Amino acid sequence: MKRLLLAFLLLFTLSALQAKEIIIYHTSDTHGHYFDSKNTNGKLQGGFAALASYIEKNSEKFPNYLLLDSGDFIQGDLEANKSKGQSSIGIYNTLGYNALTIGNHEFDFGTALDKITPKLKADVLVANFEGIKNSKPYKIYEVDGVKIAVIGIGLNGDRNKTYKELDTFASYKKAIEAAAKQNPDATILLIHASNHDLRKVTTPQQLVASTPYNVDVALGGHMHIIDIETVGSTLYVESGAYLENISQIELTFDDKTGKLTKTKAKTIPMLVSKTGQDAKVKALTDAVQNPLYDVEIASSKYSYNYEASKKGYLDTQLANFMTCLFKDEAQSMGAHIDFGLLNTKNLRSDIPKGPVLARNILTAIPYDNTLATTKISGQFLEDLIKGSLNKDFSLFQFCGAKVKAYFKGDTLDRLDITINGQPVIKDKIYDVATNSFIAIQNTYEAAPFKAVPAKDRHKYDKTIREILATGLNIANQKKPYIGNIKIIEKK
Repeated sequence: MKRLLLAFLLLFTLSALQAKEIIIYHTSDTHGHYFDSKNTNGKLQGGFAALASYIEKNSEKFPNYLLLDSGDFIQGDLEANKSKGQSSIGIYNTLGYNALTIGNHEFDFGTALDKITPKLKADVLVANFEGIKNSKPYKIYEVDGVKIAVIGIGLNGDRNKTYKELDTFASYKKAIEAAAKQNPDATILLIHASNHDLRKVTTPQQLVASTPYNVDVALGGHMHIIDIETVGSTLYVESGAYLENISQIELTFDDKTGKLTKTKAKTIPMLVSKTGQDAKVKALTDAVQNPLYDVEIASSKYSYNYEASKKGYLDTQLANFMTCLFKDEAQSMGAHIDFGLLNTKNLRSDIPKGPVLARNILTAIPYDNTLATTKISGQFLEDLIKGSLNKDFSLFQFCGAKVKAYFKGDTLDRLDITINGQPVIKDKIYDVATNSFIAIQNTYEAAPFKAVPAKDRHKYDKTIREILATGLNIANQKKPYIGNIKIIEKK
């Protein structure tokens, strides 16, 4: 028995010695969140100094790695927007990113992108656009003798007036065919898209399935969610947003044959208490920080999560709070309102308990939307909800409307919708308080609202940031709650 045990241990040791591990660190949708901030538990989380420190500490065990980003890295937080993305250059260069792709918000500052991509040390990988300076469709990286192909696919933005978008499937096919000819040991798709996007965009899974070429890992983004799943032979990973978390992907190769034998991934929270902070990067990000944004403008009795936080429910505390504020504000101006409505992605960070800084408000609501009202039928609302939720995510949030969504497996079986406690009436017209993105702009998830006649839309001057700040300061501040969008799974 002892001999068998010794033989097994020897075999295990030899097998381990013959394995080679390459690490991929993945970030996405950092949106200019250069600094740490307090999470809803009061702990410091995020920031590039934390990421740099984590990689440095981890390099003792895993010295061979690639650092990749799935885009939306120049726009979002205040300093990034003020500099039109220029402040991201030095930070990304100092971190030593190997490659990144282009997200839809890289186009927000127009041709300012031309002043950013040539200064990046990272390769800008984007196969499906022409005219982006210093870009290429893919690159083969050699890491500890292992050849890794990385193919980049970007996502267009509604402010892109300069760069030609190519057919995504044809561009991807051309890039992966060219990469495959170089016989890589592993292939990675780096893409600004999500398998869980309910909007009509190309998903990583659709791209991978569109050619016979194998993709070992697909690194996505755009939806700001954390996800690790294997479909077929491909490991799909999404790393959330704002550098609150990163993904660590381990590729294991047989040292003799060079063949990839295993892929696995895990999510790493960037909690400063555990990661530490790199002094050089901390000094760099501190130098970028503008103290004018750190002025207290409100005080909140409660904290509000901007993401869904209760199992079985898709509504969020902050969205419920905001939609009720919309309803109250419009009614105070004399409008009749049946319910409040907001697109979930309008809100981008939590509101903390206690002092609320200008930075908190501007980060939570990075877009210059104002209050607006519109009119929709009960049938319109039902169709909107049917096309905008699955078991994991809803594109819209409500106050005064409640939704129960019944699923059989992954298929929506039935919706129960009530307005102020009464079942929705399909041919009734309802008055809605919302934001100008939905009522007026009508792009992305708000596109269905193009069908609403112009006479039934009204835009107010008051910004939704003002409405939030005022709502936090009033004596009868609404408590955070969950319960507007319930998912019920039927057996």
